[in-house]
Amino acid sequence: YGVAFSSCRMLTGAFSAVYLLTQGLSLVDLGFLKTTQAFIILILDIPLSYLADIYSRKLSIIFCVLFGALWLLFTGIGGAVWVYFIAEIFNALSLVLLSGVLLSYIIDFGKKAHLETKKTISRFNKYQFLGMSLAALIGSLLGKYGTRSIWIIGAILCFVLSLIGIFLLPNQNP
Repeated sequence: YGVAFSSCRMLTGAFSAVYLLTQGLSLVDLGFLKTTQAFIILILDIPLSYLADIYSRKLSIIFCVLFGALWLLFTGIGGAVWVYFIAEIFNALSLVLLSGVLLSYIIDFGKKAHLETKKTISRFNKYQFLGMSLAALIGSLLGKYGTRSIWIIGAILCFVLSLIGIFLLPNQNP
């Protein structure tokens, strides 16, 4: 599930900055977008990870994928700088939920399956980076720098993945 989500995100990864520049954003705008993202992650990382540990890592991961879908959708429809800032807020929320929860979730269920933690993490990372690199290659081949279609395709895939996660991901007791 984590590999699939990271791969959907990376459909645009090879050219996202170039795409934003072709949509009329300046390098300064791009810098502000990424600064906004970093600030949100810095402020919310610990509180959101704590809430996920208390309530539900599964729900946190589903929201992570949903926010990722919204990021892709808003970036794809874009048009105005403020729309890209809203998209970047969704991107930051997605990333902060992903970073604080996914590995803990994977480790917990790896232990339940009697897998060594080191082996669980290495397998996940291997498949995640393989999936991300293949998705970036596919995205580069299918999407042109100025086209919005690959962003919309990624958004649809993430929306579907978030719905699948409701049924696919195992529940985790806090």
